[in-house]
Amino acid sequence: MKRTILYLAGIFLIIITAKLNSQTIKIETTQISYEDQLRPCMTNDLDPTPKEVKKAWSKFLDKNYDIDVSGIGWFSDEDILIAKDVTIGDISEKRINLYSRILEKGNGSEIKVFASFGYDFFIGEDNYPKEFKSLNELFYKFLFSYLSEYYSDMLEETSDKIDDNNKEKVSLLKSIEKNKDKIEDAKEDIAELNSEKPETNE
Repeated sequence: MKRTILYLAGIFLIIITAKLNSQTIKIETTQISYEDQLRPCMTNDLDPTPKEVKKAWSKFLDKNYDIDVSGIGWFSDEDILIAKDVTIGDISEKRINLYSRILEKGNGSEIKVFASFGYDFFIGEDNYPKEFKSLNELFYKFLFSYLSEYYSDMLEETSDKIDDNNKEKVSLLKSIEKNKDKIEDAKEDIAELNSEKPETNE
């Protein structure tokens, strides 16, 4: 049983390492239906859960651009997170609205990111190619930093579990060896008692 657990943990460790080392982030350009119209956006599928992705996205924007995102917090967990009327110098000097829709997909999540100038001027490849490319770069920066940290944490956690299992295995082996010695001592005591005179056998 212990050997099976260690074997499975080892396989899991190899899979995570392969994901981390050969990780390719492919951002696809597509559309999203928002306010009854199709808007240009970019998308990517991730392994973490929607809530984990939402927290990471909110933390990333706050840390790197001092932007607060509405839709995720103590009392809210919306599908679409919004940062209204914000300035992101990496994208444009003009103020924009930044949107992200994060939903469950399979065993992980799907995130779609899109943005607009004002109420209805949504940034796309055709109308704002420079800004759209910059938004893509920002999105990639988030995915790379977040997923690298996510898989590194998983790798460390799995390594710790394997170490704990190995320590437990060593402890069990020591206990077995110790009990073997006790058994041998008991056998010697029994043999000694059996060799004594009949009147002292009891």
